[in-house]
Amino acid sequence: MNKLLSASNYKLLKLFLGVPFLAILFASLLTFLADVALVLFFVPLILVFWFTLYFGWHWSVGVSLYKKLRHPKPLNLIIFKFLLIFMLVYFVISTIDPFLKDVDETTYKILSFFNLVGSISFLYCIGFIAKTINQVEMKEQVEFKDWIGDMVLIILFPIGIYFLQPRINEIFKTENESTTANTASSYCR
Repeated sequence: MNKLLSASNYKLLKLFLGVPFLAILFASLLTFLADVALVLFFVPLILVFWFTLYFGWHWSVGVSLYKKLRHPKPLNLIIFKFLLIFMLVYFVISTIDPFLKDVDETTYKILSFFNLVGSISFLYCIGFIAKTINQVEMKEQVEFKDWIGDMVLIILFPIGIYFLQPRINEIFKTENESTTANTASSYCR
């Protein structure tokens, strides 16, 4: 996951746009050359792979930046991790959901509840990431008005990540440079 964290914004844009494009191209070829049932098998697998990459980016950014917070940490990393794993499972199940037939009312209510919880989890996780980015950059507590713009950028996926990734790379670049400088100065003593 650290490769997702340190990747350039161009590479992430290619990855997050390239995988769906190739999936659509692959599904179109399968539909033309083979049976539709084969498409219904491969497309959810490709979507699961894509969601894993997307939530892998969330995980690596959220966890790595949380570790860089120096002041009291009002955000809860355990809740973030749990909700992110829940969202991944939720999206995997939701890719299979359209293929379920003859769903009874009870199952429909359960799926509706998970839709609501999944949406709230998504908002919490992107808010966590946006707030953490701003707290690490500003090195102080931030208010909602300080990080709402970054939250909107994350929602505007993948274009928003294209604009956020250079800032994230800069945070880790300056941190690595200061660590290298501290190590070098300790050897000189």
